[in-house]
Amino acid sequence: MIVLFCRFCSPNSPSNIQIDYHINDKTTSSSFTIRCATLEKLIEYLTHHQFLHPRFVKSFLMTYKSYCTSLQLLYLLIERYHVPEPASAHLYTEQQLKKFRKEYVQPVKLRWVCVCVSFEECLIIFNLEFWMLFVNGLTNISAT
Repeated sequence: MIVLFCRFCSPNSPSNIQIDYHINDKTTSSSFTIRCATLEKLIEYLTHHQFLHPRFVKSFLMTYKSYCTSLQLLYLLIERYHVPEPASAHLYTEQQLKKFRKEYVQPVKLRWVCVCVSFEECLIIFNLEFWMLFVNGLTNISAT
C-alpha cells in the first residue's frame, strides 16, 4: 500500500466527515449519506478513485455555494487534479508506482473531469474569464 500525504487523503474521522451507511437487504448493496464534512473531504468523495456517485455530484453542485465560493471550489479542484507522487517514492518499485497511477491517479482524474463537466453545466452564466483562470491554474501547476 502506498502512503500519500495530501489534504485530500486524510483518514476519515468524526472531525472531518460523518457518514450514515445504509444496507439494502434486497440487493445486498450498500449506500451512504454524508451528514457533514469538511470541504476537502467533500472534494475527495466527489473524485474518489473507487466510488462513483452521480447523485452526490449533482447534490454537491446544487448546494456548494452555501459553504464556499465558485473560485474556492475551482482552486480545490485544480489542487485535487494534481495527485502528488508518494513522498517516499524511492521506497517503492516501479511496478508498485505504476499500479498506484493506474488504480488511484487515473480514476481520480477521470472523476475529476466528470465533476468539472457537471460543474460547467451547473453554471447559469458561462464566464469565459472564470474558465480561463481555471485553465491557467491547471497549466501553471502542471509546469511546476
